[in-house]
Amino acid sequence: MSAPDLLIAVVLGTSRAGRRSEHPARYVFAELQKRAGVTAEFVDIRELKFALDGPNEETRDEHWADLAKRADGFVLRARKHRAGLASRAH
Repeated sequence: MSAPDLLIAVVLGTSRAGRRSEHPARYVFAELQKRAGVTAEFVDIRELKFALDGPNEETRDEHWADLAKRADGFVLRARKHRAGLASRAH
C-alpha cells in the first residue's frame, strides 16, 4: 500500500492592489503540481471570507479551516516589507 500524497497549500498572502507576488506563487504552485506524491492547492486570501474583528465560529471560512486541518505543509508568499525582518536579513 502506497502512502497518500502530501497536501501542500500555496498561500498568496497579500490582497493589496497591484500585488506582484501572484506570479511567483503560481510558479511554485505549478512546480509542486509536477511532483509525484504531492497534491498542491492554491489559496488566494482575496477569496477567503474573514471577519476584520477576529475569528469566530460565525465568520470563519470553512474551506480554509478544512484545508488547515488537512494540509501537510504550507508555502506562504507575501510581499516583502521594507522595514520588516526579511529586508534586515540582506
